Amino acid sequence: MKKLLLLAAVCGLSLSGFSQGKTWSKVIDVGLIGQFRSTWLVNQNVNDVAGEMDYVTSWGNGGGIRVQYFGAGSFGAGFEVAYATLTQKYDGNVAGLAYNSTNQLTHIDIPVYGRVGSSEGGYFELGCQFSFMQKASYENDNAAINLLSSPDPEQSFEDMYIAPFMGFGGAINLWQNQLMITMGLRLAYGVTDVVGLDGLGQDLTEGNSTTYNNPLNGVGYTEYKGTHPIYAALLFGLVYSIPLE
Repeated sequence: MKKLLLLAAVCGLSLSGFSQGKTWSKVIDVGLIGQFRSTWLVNQNVNDVAGEMDYVTSWGNGGGIRVQYFGAGSFGAGFEVAYATLTQKYDGNVAGLAYNSTNQLTHIDIPVYGRVGSSEGGYFELGCQFSFMQKASYENDNAAINLLSSPDPEQSFEDMYIAPFMGFGGAINLWQNQLMITMGLRLAYGVTDVVGLDGLGQDLTEGNSTTYNNPLNGVGYTEYKGTHPIYAALLFGLVYSIPLE
């Protein structure tokens, strides 16, 4: 995680130096984007059972399209539509049963943002992402734990979540300041609760009698805590600028 953030920071600062002033006063950018990101599903209850259930560094990716507009000043706005994955891996040991497990969400992301900068050089952005779940899966390499939990991720995870984000980056000119490669870093935190499953496949839905206040459950919880997606993404794009004037 630290290496990813350091690499992205260096890339962002370096790319900002490629700005050569605005060739066009008003422009619409359209392009293809890809992303590689460090992803997390953070739940305070999971945080409190270290050893029996620990987070493992996890990765996701995605790709889609971008459309943005920059006016005569330094302000712009845009949106993206991307198909992406968010993964959380776990490991632990419960009653002598060692395991490795994975929650993976596949969704359509629609980030909407405002930017300060230009399409030809560096930028800083603030925005909000709306993510719509397409698929949820859970895997555990310990068959005994799978048998005991009988997880149903499609029912346990919420259908959508909202994540404000901030980011920065820049562009490298390939042709006449109209065809460019873009790179950037984006940090997002999900403010809405996706609920879901923990690393043992237990249903985290509030009020679940198996998961909460169950004296027979050695890794159960006493009260409900929400699950929040977090990610740090490196964004790559191939963008074409359409001058308006």
